[in-house]
Amino acid sequence: MNLILHATYKLVWQGFPVLIVGTSDLDQQFHSFGIAVCSDEKTKDFTFVFRAVQDGVKKLYLQEINPGILMADGSGAIRNGFKEVFGEKPIVMCWAHMRRKVVKKIESMVTKIDQEDLIQDIDVLQLAQSDRIFAKASNLFIKKWNKKQPTFIEYFENEWLTLHRGWYEGIQHLTPSTNNGLESSNRVIKDENTFRERLPLSRFKILTFEIVEKWSKSYERNLKLFHDKQTVTLDIWTNSYQWVKLNKSIVSKKLDDAIEFHVPAGNELSISKNSIEIIKKMKWYSFDQYKIKAFSIWNVTLPMDETKWMDGQCNCPGFFKKFICKHVVGLAIRLNYCKPPPAAKNIRIGEKRRRGRPSKATKALLIQ
Repeated sequence: MNLILHATYKLVWQGFPVLIVGTSDLDQQFHSFGIAVCSDEKTKDFTFVFRAVQDGVKKLYLQEINPGILMADGSGAIRNGFKEVFGEKPIVMCWAHMRRKVVKKIESMVTKIDQEDLIQDIDVLQLAQSDRIFAKASNLFIKKWNKKQPTFIEYFENEWLTLHRGWYEGIQHLTPSTNNGLESSNRVIKDENTFRERLPLSRFKILTFEIVEKWSKSYERNLKLFHDKQTVTLDIWTNSYQWVKLNKSIVSKKLDDAIEFHVPAGNELSISKNSIEIIKKMKWYSFDQYKIKAFSIWNVTLPMDETKWMDGQCNCPGFFKKFICKHVVGLAIRLNYCKPPPAAKNIRIGEKRRRGRPSKATKALLIQ
Protein backbone atom coordinates (compact mmCIF):
# COMPACT_ATOMS: atom_id res chain seq x y z
CA MET A 1 0.00 0.00 0.00
CA ASN A 2 1.17 3.51 -0.76
CA LEU A 3 0.46 6.66 1.21
CA ILE A 4 0.00 9.99 -0.58
CA LEU A 5 0.08 13.36 1.16
CA HIS A 6 -0.09 16.90 -0.16
CA ALA A 7 -0.61 20.35 1.30
CA THR A 8 -2.91 22.86 -0.37
CA TYR A 9 -3.55 26.52 0.37
CA LYS A 10 -6.20 29.14 -0.46
CA LEU A 11 -8.88 27.30 1.52
CA VAL A 12 -8.60 28.89 4.97
CA TRP A 13 -8.80 32.67 5.38
CA GLN A 14 -6.07 32.66 8.04
CA GLY A 15 -3.67 31.08 5.51
CA PHE A 16 -3.19 27.73 7.27
CA PRO A 17 -2.15 24.76 5.07
CA VAL A 18 -4.75 22.02 4.56
CA LEU A 19 -3.23 18.55 4.42
CA ILE A 20 -5.01 15.73 2.61
CA VAL A 21 -3.76 12.16 3.06
CA GLY A 22 -4.88 8.96 1.38
CA THR A 23 -3.88 6.13 -0.93
CA SER A 24 -4.44 5.01 -4.53
CA ASP A 25 -5.77 1.76 -6.00
CA LEU A 26 -4.71 -0.21 -9.07
CA ASP A 27 -6.94 1.96 -11.25
CA GLN A 28 -4.94 4.93 -9.94
CA GLN A 29 -8.02 6.37 -8.24
CA PHE A 30 -7.24 8.39 -5.12
CA HIS A 31 -8.98 7.42 -1.86
CA SER A 32 -8.88 9.97 0.95
CA PHE A 33 -8.25 8.99 4.56
CA GLY A 34 -8.78 12.43 6.03
CA ILE A 35 -8.12 16.16 6.12
CA ALA A 36 -6.01 18.09 8.59
CA VAL A 37 -5.56 21.81 9.13
CA CYS A 38 -2.17 22.67 10.62
CA SER A 39 -0.52 25.89 11.65
CA ASP A 40 2.61 25.09 9.68
CA GLU A 41 4.37 22.47 7.52
CA LYS A 42 7.00 21.29 9.98
CA THR A 43 7.97 17.75 10.98
CA LYS A 44 5.68 17.82 14.03
CA ASP A 45 2.68 18.71 11.83
CA PHE A 46 3.23 15.79 9.46
CA THR A 47 3.98 13.43 12.35
CA PHE A 48 0.62 14.44 13.84
CA VAL A 49 -1.20 13.69 10.57
CA PHE A 50 0.42 10.29 10.02
CA ARG A 51 -0.14 9.29 13.64
CA ALA A 52 -3.78 10.41 13.46
CA VAL A 53 -4.31 8.13 10.45
CA GLN A 54 -2.70 5.23 12.29
CA ASP A 55 -4.74 5.85 15.47
CA GLY A 56 -7.96 6.28 13.52
CA VAL A 57 -7.56 2.88 11.90
CA LYS A 58 -6.99 1.26 15.30
CA LYS A 59 -10.12 2.88 16.75
CA LEU A 60 -12.17 1.45 13.86
CA TYR A 61 -10.65 -2.02 14.44
CA LEU A 62 -9.39 -2.10 10.86
CA GLN A 63 -6.20 -3.63 9.53
CA GLU A 64 -3.14 -1.70 10.69
CA ILE A 65 -1.72 0.68 8.11
CA ASN A 66 1.85 -0.11 7.12
CA PRO A 67 2.58 1.75 3.87
CA GLY A 68 5.47 0.49 1.79
CA ILE A 69 6.04 3.84 0.14
CA LEU A 70 5.20 7.53 0.51
CA MET A 71 4.40 9.84 -2.38
CA ALA A 72 4.88 13.53 -1.60
CA ASP A 73 6.86 16.56 -2.69
CA GLY A 74 10.51 16.95 -1.78
CA SER A 75 9.86 18.34 1.72
CA GLY A 76 12.31 17.10 4.34
CA ALA A 77 9.65 17.73 7.02
CA ILE A 78 7.25 15.26 5.35
CA ARG A 79 10.02 12.69 5.03
CA ASN A 80 11.01 13.03 8.70
CA GLY A 81 7.39 12.94 9.93
CA PHE A 82 6.69 9.80 7.90
CA LYS A 83 9.89 8.12 9.12
CA GLU A 84 9.01 8.87 12.76
CA VAL A 85 5.67 7.05 12.47
CA PHE A 86 6.26 4.33 9.84
CA GLY A 87 10.03 3.90 9.75
CA GLU A 88 12.45 4.17 6.85
CA LYS A 89 10.57 3.63 3.57
CA PRO A 90 11.12 4.76 -0.04
CA ILE A 91 9.86 8.26 -0.89
CA VAL A 92 8.43 8.85 -4.38
CA MET A 93 8.63 12.39 -5.67
CA CYS A 94 5.66 13.48 -7.79
CA TRP A 95 7.01 13.65 -11.35
CA ALA A 96 4.67 16.49 -12.36
CA HIS A 97 5.87 18.72 -9.49
CA MET A 98 9.50 17.82 -10.09
CA ARG A 99 9.27 18.53 -13.82
CA ARG A 100 7.67 21.95 -13.29
CA LYS A 101 10.46 22.96 -10.90
CA VAL A 102 13.19 21.73 -13.25
CA VAL A 103 11.69 23.44 -16.32
CA LYS A 104 11.65 26.76 -14.41
CA LYS A 105 15.34 26.31 -13.56
CA ILE A 106 16.19 25.41 -17.15
CA GLU A 107 14.41 28.54 -18.42
CA SER A 108 16.44 30.72 -16.05
CA MET A 109 19.82 28.94 -16.14
CA VAL A 110 20.21 27.34 -19.58
CA THR A 111 20.83 29.00 -22.95
CA LYS A 112 17.72 28.97 -25.12
CA ILE A 113 19.26 26.83 -27.86
CA ASP A 114 19.75 23.91 -25.41
CA GLN A 115 16.54 24.18 -23.38
CA GLU A 116 14.28 21.94 -25.47
CA ASP A 117 16.88 19.16 -25.88
CA LEU A 118 17.68 19.22 -22.17
CA ILE A 119 14.02 18.92 -21.17
CA GLN A 120 13.55 16.03 -23.61
CA ASP A 121 16.55 14.21 -22.14
CA ILE A 122 15.19 14.61 -18.60
CA ASP A 123 11.84 13.23 -19.80
CA VAL A 124 13.64 10.15 -21.15
CA LEU A 125 15.72 9.79 -17.99
CA GLN A 126 12.47 9.73 -15.98
CA LEU A 127 11.42 6.59 -17.91
CA ALA A 128 14.26 4.54 -16.37
CA GLN A 129 12.79 1.14 -15.47
CA SER A 130 14.99 0.24 -12.46
CA ASP A 131 17.46 1.68 -9.99
CA ARG A 132 20.41 0.17 -11.89
CA ILE A 133 19.28 1.69 -15.17
CA PHE A 134 18.57 5.06 -13.55
CA ALA A 135 22.04 5.14 -11.95
CA LYS A 136 23.81 4.41 -15.23
CA ALA A 137 21.60 6.67 -17.35
CA SER A 138 22.09 9.52 -14.84
CA ASN A 139 25.87 9.26 -15.19
CA LEU A 140 25.58 9.31 -18.98
CA PHE A 141 23.22 12.30 -18.76
CA ILE A 142 25.73 14.25 -16.62
CA LYS A 143 28.57 13.29 -18.97
CA LYS A 144 26.60 14.60 -21.96
CA TRP A 145 25.58 17.96 -20.47
CA ASN A 146 28.29 18.82 -17.93
CA LYS A 147 30.50 20.77 -20.36
CA LYS A 148 27.59 22.51 -22.10
CA GLN A 149 25.60 23.53 -18.99
CA PRO A 150 27.81 23.11 -15.88
CA THR A 151 25.79 25.43 -13.62
CA PHE A 152 22.51 23.64 -14.28
CA ILE A 153 24.11 20.20 -13.98
CA GLU A 154 25.55 21.10 -10.57
CA TYR A 155 22.05 22.10 -9.41
CA PHE A 156 20.40 19.03 -10.99
CA GLU A 157 22.94 16.59 -9.57
CA ASN A 158 22.64 17.96 -6.02
CA GLU A 159 18.85 18.40 -5.97
CA TRP A 160 17.51 15.55 -8.14
CA LEU A 161 20.20 12.89 -8.19
CA THR A 162 21.27 13.12 -4.54
CA LEU A 163 18.66 14.74 -2.26
CA HIS A 164 15.47 13.77 -4.13
CA ARG A 165 16.10 10.94 -6.54
CA GLY A 166 12.77 9.10 -6.27
CA TRP A 167 11.16 10.60 -9.41
CA TYR A 168 11.86 7.95 -12.05
CA GLU A 169 9.26 5.40 -13.17
CA GLY A 170 10.97 2.23 -11.98
CA ILE A 171 11.49 3.23 -8.35
CA GLN A 172 8.48 1.15 -7.29
CA HIS A 173 6.18 -1.03 -9.38
CA LEU A 174 2.43 -0.40 -9.22
CA THR A 175 2.94 3.06 -7.74
CA PRO A 176 1.70 6.18 -9.57
CA SER A 177 4.37 8.61 -10.69
CA THR A 178 2.20 11.67 -9.97
CA ASN A 179 -0.30 12.64 -7.29
CA ASN A 180 -2.81 13.87 -9.88
CA GLY A 181 -5.62 11.94 -8.15
CA LEU A 182 -5.08 13.87 -4.92
CA GLU A 183 -4.79 17.16 -6.83
CA SER A 184 -8.17 16.35 -8.37
CA SER A 185 -9.66 15.97 -4.86
CA ASN A 186 -8.23 19.37 -3.94
CA ARG A 187 -9.87 20.87 -7.02
CA VAL A 188 -13.27 19.36 -6.13
CA ILE A 189 -13.08 20.86 -2.62
CA LYS A 190 -12.28 24.30 -4.04
CA ASP A 191 -14.85 24.14 -6.85
CA GLU A 192 -17.78 22.41 -5.14
CA ASN A 193 -17.32 22.99 -1.40
CA THR A 194 -15.65 26.34 -0.81
CA PHE A 195 -16.56 27.79 -4.25
CA ARG A 196 -13.04 29.24 -4.45
CA GLU A 197 -13.59 31.30 -1.29
CA ARG A 198 -11.17 31.41 1.62
CA LEU A 199 -13.26 30.47 4.65
CA PRO A 200 -12.65 31.42 8.28
CA LEU A 201 -11.22 28.48 10.22
CA SER A 202 -14.43 28.01 12.23
CA ARG A 203 -16.53 27.65 9.06
CA PHE A 204 -13.95 25.46 7.32
CA LYS A 205 -13.91 23.10 10.31
CA ILE A 206 -17.66 22.48 9.92
CA LEU A 207 -17.19 22.02 6.18
CA THR A 208 -14.47 19.39 6.63
CA PHE A 209 -16.83 17.20 8.68
CA GLU A 210 -19.38 17.44 5.85
CA ILE A 211 -16.73 16.58 3.25
CA VAL A 212 -15.46 13.53 5.15
CA GLU A 213 -19.03 12.33 5.76
CA LYS A 214 -19.70 12.64 2.02
CA TRP A 215 -16.59 10.59 1.27
CA SER A 216 -17.71 7.85 3.66
CA LYS A 217 -21.23 7.67 2.25
CA SER A 218 -19.91 7.39 -1.31
CA TYR A 219 -18.34 4.04 -0.30
CA GLU A 220 -21.42 2.90 1.65
CA ARG A 221 -23.60 3.46 -1.43
CA ASN A 222 -21.02 1.93 -3.81
CA LEU A 223 -20.70 5.25 -5.61
CA LYS A 224 -16.95 4.86 -5.24
CA LEU A 225 -15.06 1.55 -5.15
CA PHE A 226 -11.51 0.55 -4.26
CA HIS A 227 -10.11 -1.44 -7.18
CA ASP A 228 -7.59 -4.14 -6.30
CA LYS A 229 -7.36 -5.11 -10.00
CA GLN A 230 -6.61 -2.98 -13.04
CA THR A 231 -9.46 -2.20 -15.42
CA VAL A 232 -8.79 -3.31 -19.00
CA THR A 233 -10.57 -0.61 -20.97
CA LEU A 234 -11.91 -1.11 -24.49
CA ASP A 235 -9.10 1.11 -25.75
CA ILE A 236 -6.49 -1.24 -24.21
CA TRP A 237 -8.33 -4.31 -25.58
CA THR A 238 -8.29 -2.73 -29.05
CA ASN A 239 -4.59 -1.81 -28.94
CA SER A 240 -3.77 -5.29 -27.61
CA TYR A 241 -5.73 -7.05 -30.36
CA GLN A 242 -4.05 -4.89 -33.01
CA TRP A 243 -0.65 -5.66 -31.50
CA VAL A 244 -1.40 -9.41 -31.64
CA LYS A 245 -2.27 -9.10 -35.33
CA LEU A 246 1.23 -7.74 -36.03
CA ASN A 247 2.47 -11.27 -35.21
CA LYS A 248 5.77 -10.06 -33.78
CA SER A 249 8.55 -12.55 -33.05
CA ILE A 250 8.94 -13.07 -29.30
CA VAL A 251 11.67 -14.69 -27.20
CA SER A 252 10.43 -16.49 -24.07
CA LYS A 253 12.05 -18.15 -21.08
CA LYS A 254 10.50 -20.12 -18.22
CA LEU A 255 11.25 -18.92 -14.70
CA ASP A 256 10.29 -20.59 -11.39
CA ASP A 257 6.71 -19.37 -11.28
CA ALA A 258 6.43 -17.16 -14.36
CA ILE A 259 7.30 -16.90 -18.04
CA GLU A 260 9.57 -14.09 -19.19
CA PHE A 261 9.07 -12.64 -22.67
CA HIS A 262 11.21 -10.23 -24.67
CA VAL A 263 9.13 -8.24 -27.12
CA PRO A 264 10.36 -5.92 -29.92
CA ALA A 265 9.31 -2.31 -29.39
CA GLY A 266 7.95 0.16 -31.91
CA ASN A 267 7.73 -0.99 -35.54
CA GLU A 268 10.28 -3.77 -35.17
CA LEU A 269 8.89 -7.27 -35.77
CA SER A 270 11.80 -9.36 -34.45
CA ILE A 271 14.70 -9.24 -32.02
CA SER A 272 18.07 -10.93 -31.73
CA LYS A 273 19.77 -12.55 -28.75
CA ASN A 274 22.49 -9.92 -29.06
CA SER A 275 19.89 -7.14 -28.65
CA ILE A 276 18.61 -8.84 -25.50
CA GLU A 277 22.14 -9.07 -24.10
CA ILE A 278 22.67 -5.35 -24.75
CA ILE A 279 19.54 -4.60 -22.70
CA LYS A 280 20.42 -7.00 -19.87
CA LYS A 281 24.02 -5.82 -19.55
CA MET A 282 23.15 -2.16 -20.21
CA LYS A 283 25.67 -1.89 -23.02
CA TRP A 284 25.21 1.73 -23.89
CA TYR A 285 28.08 4.19 -23.66
CA SER A 286 26.41 7.55 -24.21
CA PHE A 287 23.08 9.05 -23.22
CA ASP A 288 21.99 9.12 -26.86
CA GLN A 289 22.67 5.36 -27.10
CA TYR A 290 20.62 4.85 -23.92
CA LYS A 291 17.67 6.75 -25.45
CA ILE A 292 17.60 4.34 -28.39
CA LYS A 293 18.70 0.97 -27.03
CA ALA A 294 17.08 0.99 -23.58
CA PHE A 295 13.62 1.26 -25.16
CA SER A 296 14.08 -1.07 -28.14
CA ILE A 297 12.87 -4.22 -26.33
CA TRP A 298 10.20 -4.66 -23.65
CA ASN A 299 10.46 -7.24 -20.91
CA VAL A 300 7.14 -8.88 -19.98
CA THR A 301 6.48 -11.50 -17.30
CA LEU A 302 3.27 -13.51 -16.96
CA PRO A 303 2.46 -15.90 -14.10
CA MET A 304 2.46 -19.64 -14.89
CA ASP A 305 -1.12 -19.71 -13.60
CA GLU A 306 -3.07 -18.49 -16.63
CA THR A 307 -5.98 -17.33 -14.46
CA LYS A 308 -3.65 -14.73 -12.92
CA TRP A 309 -2.49 -13.21 -16.20
CA MET A 310 -3.56 -9.73 -15.06
CA ASP A 311 -0.79 -9.91 -12.46
CA GLY A 312 1.68 -9.79 -15.36
CA GLN A 313 4.16 -6.94 -15.57
CA CYS A 314 5.94 -5.05 -18.33
CA ASN A 315 8.64 -2.38 -18.34
CA CYS A 316 7.16 -0.24 -21.12
CA PRO A 317 6.06 3.35 -20.33
CA GLY A 318 2.40 2.43 -20.90
CA PHE A 319 2.50 -0.16 -18.12
CA PHE A 320 4.13 2.22 -15.65
CA LYS A 321 1.37 4.73 -16.38
CA LYS A 322 -1.69 2.44 -16.18
CA PHE A 323 -0.36 -0.78 -14.53
CA ILE A 324 -1.61 -2.66 -17.61
CA CYS A 325 -0.53 -2.46 -21.25
CA LYS A 326 -1.05 -3.92 -24.71
CA HIS A 327 1.95 -6.23 -24.27
CA VAL A 328 0.57 -7.96 -21.14
CA VAL A 329 -2.96 -8.20 -22.56
CA GLY A 330 -1.70 -9.06 -26.04
CA LEU A 331 0.44 -11.94 -24.81
CA ALA A 332 -2.50 -13.22 -22.75
CA ILE A 333 -4.59 -13.18 -25.96
CA ARG A 334 -1.86 -14.98 -27.93
CA LEU A 335 -1.61 -17.67 -25.25
CA ASN A 336 -5.43 -18.05 -25.13
CA TYR A 337 -5.55 -16.94 -21.50
CA CYS A 338 -8.30 -14.48 -22.41
CA LYS A 339 -10.42 -13.32 -25.34
CA PRO A 340 -10.90 -9.70 -26.42
CA PRO A 341 -14.48 -8.39 -26.65
CA PRO A 342 -15.95 -8.27 -30.20
CA ALA A 343 -15.90 -4.44 -30.14
CA ALA A 344 -12.08 -4.55 -29.90
CA LYS A 345 -11.91 -6.11 -33.36
CA ASN A 346 -13.88 -3.41 -35.17
CA ILE A 347 -10.94 -1.06 -35.72
CA ARG A 348 -8.50 -1.52 -38.58
CA ILE A 349 -4.86 -2.21 -37.80
CA GLY A 350 -3.03 1.06 -37.21
CA GLU A 351 -6.17 3.13 -36.58
CA LYS A 352 -7.07 4.55 -33.20
CA ARG A 353 -10.43 4.08 -31.57
CA ARG A 354 -12.57 7.19 -31.37
CA ARG A 355 -13.73 8.39 -27.98
CA GLY A 356 -17.10 7.25 -26.67
CA ARG A 357 -19.02 4.01 -27.01
CA PRO A 358 -18.75 1.98 -30.22
CA SER A 359 -21.62 2.65 -32.63
CA LYS A 360 -24.40 0.09 -32.67
CA ALA A 361 -25.09 -2.01 -35.77
CA THR A 362 -27.72 -0.57 -38.09
CA LYS A 363 -30.94 -2.39 -38.91
CA ALA A 364 -30.92 -4.90 -41.79
CA LEU A 365 -31.07 -3.55 -45.38
CA LEU A 366 -30.13 -0.02 -44.29
CA ILE A 367 -27.00 1.69 -45.60
CA GLN A 368 -24.67 2.84 -42.82
